[in-house]
Amino acid sequence: MPNISNLRKTIGGYLGQVLTPEMAAEIELSASAVQLNDEQTIALLNKWQYLIEPIIQNSITPMSWNEAITTPVNVMESANSVLVILPACIVNGKRVVTIWVAAGVMREVLELFDALVIQAKAAGVQEVRYLGRGGWLRVAGFTKTAVFGAKEI
Repeated sequence: MPNISNLRKTIGGYLGQVLTPEMAAEIELSASAVQLNDEQTIALLNKWQYLIEPIIQNSITPMSWNEAITTPVNVMESANSVLVILPACIVNGKRVVTIWVAAGVMREVLELFDALVIQAKAAGVQEVRYLGRGGWLRVAGFTKTAVFGAKEI
């Protein structure tokens, strides 16, 4: 079972209180609707930097580590794995949360995902999104909705 002691902030903060559906409708998902990372979140990001940074560097939106730790996120962790979650937003009328990074031991990542789904449902989230490798998506039960490609030139 994952350590879910930091779920309080994940769900009670970003998913439940910071961006309500009413706020999203009013502000059209303005960046000012989310709070910056607190010291605890930055410490967790730094703890897992060795897993998170390579994924970010090879993602569709690569960025420096300094940019990454200032991107408003929440972190869920277990013994050997981590999920980095973006704040909830409204997409096509649905409340959506996006897993930005999932890394570590697949069994643990799936346990973290299950814990996120339970808490997100309780907060009124209707969809979880994740852009990742096909095997991870398939095992976690995601439906393929897009394909990403890269071509070295």
